Amino acid sequence: MEPEEKSLNDYLQVLGRRRRPLIAVTALILMVAAGLAFGLPPVYRSKAIILIEQQDIPTELVRSTVTGYAESRLQIISQRVMTSANLGEIIKKYDLYRKQREKDPLEVVLEGMRKDIQIENISADVVDPRSGQPRQATIAFTLTYENETPALAQKVANELVSLFLNENLKTRTEMAAQASTFFSEEAEKLKTRVADLETQLAAFKEKNVGKLPEMININLELMDRTERDLMEIERQISSLEERRIYLESEIAKIKRHQALLRDRRTHPRAGRSPEGPADRDDAGFRPLCRGPSRRRAPEEGDRGTEEGNRG
Repeated sequence: MEPEEKSLNDYLQVLGRRRRPLIAVTALILMVAAGLAFGLPPVYRSKAIILIEQQDIPTELVRSTVTGYAESRLQIISQRVMTSANLGEIIKKYDLYRKQREKDPLEVVLEGMRKDIQIENISADVVDPRSGQPRQATIAFTLTYENETPALAQKVANELVSLFLNENLKTRTEMAAQASTFFSEEAEKLKTRVADLETQLAAFKEKNVGKLPEMININLELMDRTERDLMEIERQISSLEERRIYLESEIAKIKRHQALLRDRRTHPRAGRSPEGPADRDDAGFRPLCRGPSRRRAPEEGDRGTEEGNRG
């Protein structure tokens, strides 16, 4: 016996017979969703997009003093910024998580704040200047902070961005100073070597004055080789001097930027717009946009996605 095929009318009749339970379940689900949506407190998100820029000086003149991938640099800076001491100061400064601090230990409060802070890298296809091959690279990152108060969300996000920029300046200053010291030491070593070679060359010329004619060709070859070595060493000294001069100027520029950032942290209204932190950090990071946006409860809207991300 073949099974009977059911038509659309048959299904509609079944739904019609069970319409009351379906309507009751649907109404219950809508009421629960509405209760959660309107009962839970709103959450505001303040986001800053920070651009990672390469140095303007050609690598043939001075190689970058900051090596490694942007992802590892961002991870190191993030670990230095997200310490308990830094986050504790921010909590005290803006009186965050007041009710939670009354009943929970500080470590629990700090862990909750770390969950409210989100960092996401933004990658793009770029051409490697050394190999000339295309590859994926982190060109920026987003820094987001969530809070129930929009003003606090924006202020804390600005504070975190300032910490990231200051830590980046500090790291670059330390590495530039180390590179400058290394180049100075290498230049001194090369100068000593040049002096020794010049002494040896003078002694060689004096010793071989009036020697047999068959030694002339050998002596000339040795003199030419020594002179070429001297020219190469002098070229290396000149290159190292150029690198040292540039690095000293870079250190001075970074120190000026540190002073400006300290000014902005002391007088934030004089150095920042109402919507976010400083417009640009010439030492490597430049904030593009930020500002609070109102969001509903996690069940109603966007929970974890962001506009794309330090890297």
